[in-house]
Amino acid sequence: MLKSRSCSPAMAQNLKSVSPEHLKGTLSSILNPKALLFCSVLLPQFVLPQAGSMGWQIAELGIVLVALGVIFDVSLALCAVSLSRWLRKHPHAQALQRWTFSAVLLAFAVRLSTD
Repeated sequence: MLKSRSCSPAMAQNLKSVSPEHLKGTLSSILNPKALLFCSVLLPQFVLPQAGSMGWQIAELGIVLVALGVIFDVSLALCAVSLSRWLRKHPHAQALQRWTFSAVLLAFAVRLSTD
C-alpha cells in the first residue's frame, strides 16, 4: 500500500488491513459503467443553463444522488440488523422464512418448467 508522510500509525495499520477483495469491490463500484451511464443520462435533464454553471449544477445533483444513496443503504443495513436480531430470537420465524422461501423458489421452478 502507499504510505504518506502525514499518515498516522493507526491509519497506516488500517491501510495495511484492507483486503484485496475490499479494494476490488470498491474499485468496481466506483468504475461501474452502469452507474456512470445512468448519471450521464439522468442528471443533464435537470440542469438549467440559465441557472448558472452547468458543471456545478451536475455536481450538486450528483452530491444529492450520492447522499440519498447513502441514506438508503444505511437505512437498509439498519433494518437488516434489526431483522437479523429478531430472527435469531425467534427460531420458528427462521423456519417459516426458510419454508416460505423454498416454496417461492419451487413455485418459480414449476412456473418455468411449464412454459
